[in-house]
Amino acid sequence: MVNIKKKIVTKVLVTSLLLLSSLSSASARLSSQDNSSSDEDYSNNDLKEKWVVIICGGERPKKDIKDGAKNFRKTSVHVYETYKKLGYDDEHIFFIHDKNVSAEGADCIVSKSRVRYAITEWLDNHSDYNDDCCIVFNGHGGPGLLSLWDIEKNISEFVYFFDFSKWIDQIDYNVLTIIIDSCYSGTFIRPLSKENRIIISSTAPFRKGIALNEIVFSYHFFNKLAENVSYGKAWEYADKQLACMNIPKDLWPDLGKTFYETLKLWVKCKKVMFLQNPKIDDNWDRQGHGNHFANKLPIIGDGKLALNTYPGKVSFDKNKIGDV
Repeated sequence: MVNIKKKIVTKVLVTSLLLLSSLSSASARLSSQDNSSSDEDYSNNDLKEKWVVIICGGERPKKDIKDGAKNFRKTSVHVYETYKKLGYDDEHIFFIHDKNVSAEGADCIVSKSRVRYAITEWLDNHSDYNDDCCIVFNGHGGPGLLSLWDIEKNISEFVYFFDFSKWIDQIDYNVLTIIIDSCYSGTFIRPLSKENRIIISSTAPFRKGIALNEIVFSYHFFNKLAENVSYGKAWEYADKQLACMNIPKDLWPDLGKTFYETLKLWVKCKKVMFLQNPKIDDNWDRQGHGNHFANKLPIIGDGKLALNTYPGKVSFDKNKIGDV
């Protein structure tokens, strides 16, 4: 009987020791896996790159104005300088100028075929699923279209919403941000809305935008973005400035007009700005949100991704976005 008890105790002790040894080994393996996972995540984060395509739509020269595209060009240069300030080199920027290929940072002169190349070849060849991409357009627009002035062919060309949608569907990315500053730019939200995309428009679908020395929405948006805030915070800031109808002195052109003509222009600008309201969509429900007042994100689900997406080196995990 005593021998039997000893055997039982011995078996229990041996079993316990084996179990403890097994748990210790499993714990070590789990710890090793955790460290490996952490290293892998860090490595993947290091592999993330950021790319931007800047498109200046240009404008047909008017009879009474030798160069009618100065405000669009100045805005595009502002956009280029913003990303340079944020640490992008020219290898990560594709800048489509409206007339001068020798301008700082310019890669080519605008045309529909070159916009298509920038997206479907340059951006597609450089970006992968780790990367964040941004496409910025400024120029004239209409419902469902962006207007380009090809100075070499001396013709207007149009990028329609179905062109743009088809081109960007070819790109691999982590997050794609699209910023369109033109009249009626809100009409692009519905056709471009998709998972992991931030669509920012300077206007509601059937509203006009305003340009003076620069396009007013982009002036405020990129001034704020240069501080390396998120795209969402830059949108909030620009939206507030338009809601307050804020036109700084350096946006007013040298008019050389009478006081009465200047006053008429000032009233017209204020009227357009009162009606203009930027929109944003980043929850891929195909509906942009933003009203005529200063909005705080998120709005009805839109804005969480934008608030956590930064143009510079700051990155984040989309799966960890909570209520902001």
